[in-house]
Amino acid sequence: MTKRVKFSDEVTEHLIDRSGYSDPDHYRDNHGTKEDGIQDLDDEDQMIKYLGKRSLRIEEIEGQEETTELGYDDVKITPFNLQEEYQEGHFDRSGNFIFDKNDEKSRDAWLDSIEWDDVKEIEEVPEIIDQPPKYVDKVNVIKNILKIINLDESVLSALKRLNRQRNESEKSGNDSSIILEQINELTGLADELLEEDGETYHKLGQDLQKEIQDEPMQTKKWYFKWRENSEAFGPYETNQMLTWNKAGFFHSGIFCKCLGFFDDQFVRSETLDFSSFM
Repeated sequence: MTKRVKFSDEVTEHLIDRSGYSDPDHYRDNHGTKEDGIQDLDDEDQMIKYLGKRSLRIEEIEGQEETTELGYDDVKITPFNLQEEYQEGHFDRSGNFIFDKNDEKSRDAWLDSIEWDDVKEIEEVPEIIDQPPKYVDKVNVIKNILKIINLDESVLSALKRLNRQRNESEKSGNDSSIILEQINELTGLADELLEEDGETYHKLGQDLQKEIQDEPMQTKKWYFKWRENSEAFGPYETNQMLTWNKAGFFHSGIFCKCLGFFDDQFVRSETLDFSSFM
């Protein structure tokens, strides 16, 4: 933080006086030493340039008060003075406070008081997700898509077809609400698969059908908890647990159980290989 102070006009006039510079005690370098050679400066410009590099003495700062702390009705009032500041640094001629460059002993007290082991422990606490990632029942979603699109068309081409039908129906004065519902439903279903498969809108119906035919039967059901005593989420199929694990959602470890295994007890995910349950 930069501190600024104001020094009196009398001090300024005393320091920059065309008639001479009679008091060398007022001129110090950044370490507070006297400059006896100040009278050797030839002109005012050189003097101003020199003075801009020197420290401002504490008595040159106006507005300071006596070091009394007793105020009205015995209320303690801290006076304005810069004695403490001058123990840590100095002010330049522009009024900016500059800390002296000391050794390691000048470290802030609050830094010394920090329990760094506690800070490290806090930094290592993994982020806990309050809710599990959204579960998508891929097989069921594709089955519903296939109720709307034909096997030889993609989701995108089916949407174009439905939009043409809706426009034709509206031009004929017929109710197009059913077609609009199909458009909205198909769009919503396809969007559910987009995160896992970015080509969803371009795949033909027959390709989507093949995907669910090749999908293995998932009979095992899983529950999991972020912490041992927290809420349990589920049930989820093995392939979904495997997908989440590969995506890094369980990188900090979870407690999980598979119905019919582990005596139905929750175990640490680090001890499991989800792919072995496929």
